[in-house]
Amino acid sequence: TSNQTSTQVPYSAVTTTSTLQNTSTAITTNQSTPQMLATTATLSVTSASTFVVTIFSSSTAPTSVSTVQITTSDPDANRTQDLAFRIYNKEYSPFLNNSSSSEFKNLENETSSVVTPVLHGLYGNSLDKVSVKQFRNGSVIAEMAIRYTNSSVTPSSDDIVKQFFNNINARNGQLGNLSLDVYSIRSNTVTVATLPPVQVNISFIIQKAFNNNLSNTSSADYALLKSNTIPWLQNIIQNTLNGSKGMEPAVTFSNSNTLTLATSQFNWNTTAFLDAPSVIRAILNNANNLNYTITTASVTVNDLMIDDFPIQMVIRNWTYTSQLGNKSSNDFNNLNSALTQAIKASFTGNGIIEAIVKNFTQQAGSGYVVANTDLYFKKQTANETVVRRNLVDNINTGSTLDVDTTSIISADALTVNFVMRDIIYTSDYTNAMTSSYQTLSSETNNWLLPVLISVTLAVRNQFPAFSFSNANELVNATVRYAVDTSQTGKAMDAVLAIMKQRNNFQHAFIPNTLNVNGTYPSVDAFNFSLRFYNQDYSTELQHKYTNGYKAFTAQVRNGLSKVLGQNQGFLDVIDNGYRSGSVIADIQTMYNSGFSTRAEVVQQIYNNADVLQKNGLSLDTSSLMSSEPLHYPPDNRPFPGFAVAIIVMCGLAIILAPVVAFVVWKTGVCSKMAKACALKSPEE
Repeated sequence: TSNQTSTQVPYSAVTTTSTLQNTSTAITTNQSTPQMLATTATLSVTSASTFVVTIFSSSTAPTSVSTVQITTSDPDANRTQDLAFRIYNKEYSPFLNNSSSSEFKNLENETSSVVTPVLHGLYGNSLDKVSVKQFRNGSVIAEMAIRYTNSSVTPSSDDIVKQFFNNINARNGQLGNLSLDVYSIRSNTVTVATLPPVQVNISFIIQKAFNNNLSNTSSADYALLKSNTIPWLQNIIQNTLNGSKGMEPAVTFSNSNTLTLATSQFNWNTTAFLDAPSVIRAILNNANNLNYTITTASVTVNDLMIDDFPIQMVIRNWTYTSQLGNKSSNDFNNLNSALTQAIKASFTGNGIIEAIVKNFTQQAGSGYVVANTDLYFKKQTANETVVRRNLVDNINTGSTLDVDTTSIISADALTVNFVMRDIIYTSDYTNAMTSSYQTLSSETNNWLLPVLISVTLAVRNQFPAFSFSNANELVNATVRYAVDTSQTGKAMDAVLAIMKQRNNFQHAFIPNTLNVNGTYPSVDAFNFSLRFYNQDYSTELQHKYTNGYKAFTAQVRNGLSKVLGQNQGFLDVIDNGYRSGSVIADIQTMYNSGFSTRAEVVQQIYNNADVLQKNGLSLDTSSLMSSEPLHYPPDNRPFPGFAVAIIVMCGLAIILAPVVAFVVWKTGVCSKMAKACALKSPEE
């Protein structure tokens, strides 16, 4: 064995395995048994795999000379591959033929130091060692040995040539300070020119009824469909792989549930590796160039199959125009590019092959853009739930688009709705591009999101969908968050948290308009029509946006809040409008359920009418007695108090007159008074 100088060798069978290279070693054998002969053997190694053993017998046995050629095995052979290439910016020197020369060692170090990182990047931890075997003339040809960790991970010569060629070619042949001739790359007997063709197998379903003529290669139907299919696919492969066609491509058509299945095979001469997802992507993007329709989800390339997930989503910062209906327009192409990039960025490394926008339409009411898309993934690498949630989590991150994520997971939405009583509605609140919309959205989300998270709601989107609408001249806000499906049942928890934190919101909302997924808070509301007789009605009180309306509302709310705020369950006073006579205020008082009754509210207002008076409001307390709206004559002045006294006195007089007359008649008071009042002479 290697590096041993003394051993016992049976004369009858001189066999060994050695890794000796280019050396001679003397081996002396000592007699130990009658079957062993004392000999002197000289091993002359002629190559890495064979050496010659010449055995000279001693004088203790008949003199003989035997020469045996022994073939040895190299344990590294199965995990080592050759790599050679020409370095054309170096000149060959005879010193490069001597592995001990400084010229050899310098170029060896330079070559290994730049080649090793490239191969490590290609093969990772499978790579064990890279070494230079020799340099040859022309300019300088480097012969290298690439050793891998074991034979199971050792790539083929085809793979090494392709991988190394594509990597160096992408660098324009420059590797450090070495300029390589990429077409000189060789591994064992494989060169760039002798690489085997790449086989590409493509199949898909054509939405065309199958007929038996399509299986007959001599029929006109077959020839027509082939002529529509092969050139189209050939162009796709050319653009994907470069190179050139090898053998003539073949295509067959067969029956697939009454539709036509096309199966084709191409052999392509190329240095490129087949990237099946890229071919599928090209087929999907060019499907409209066919004069027939294919089922995109049926496309298969070299056994790589795909799943198709149709996803609809609403884009809120784009207003729909007719140009978005034209796929050749700049508007369509710009939005299409922005959206597909945002979608793909949401699935980095997660198997997405392509995102295709089928069309853009207009959302009814809002004018927002609705994108109808198809998302294609490698078969069984994703499911619809995962796809939708990935979009919800990521699509608005780093994108200029404002996608309504709840339009992606509508079933898992948590919808919060309420009317803000201190925000007057304008059309700006329906346009997501306006500062009014953006400011109110931000203010609302900054308050609402922490409230929802406080009740352990797993909110999946930090940027909810907002819509604002007109609610009797106030702003009705609808906010939609995407949450885990299991958490949509926490609507009441959310309602209670919102009611508890409502005073932390910089805007005021009407408590009984709040609902979360249709769940409302427990609120008791009592309606009143209160008449303030020291106020004059004016047309300014007809609209909430006027200064007069706002000022009077503040006065009424302030006064009634002082009166009713003493009750622990009191929530708010809501103005529902004003009418003439003098001024009739239609208001609604709100309490947490069970904290008060209508009768108690009436009594509290009645007992504190003086508080309202101090606030500049003279209350007609009789207006408290009716729960129905009161209708007063249009006279703007209060009925005078003295008139009431006159009416009362007159009424009493009318009632008492008959009684007085009867008493007078019975008692003769009238005759007596007549006599007393009569004038007589003194003689009488």
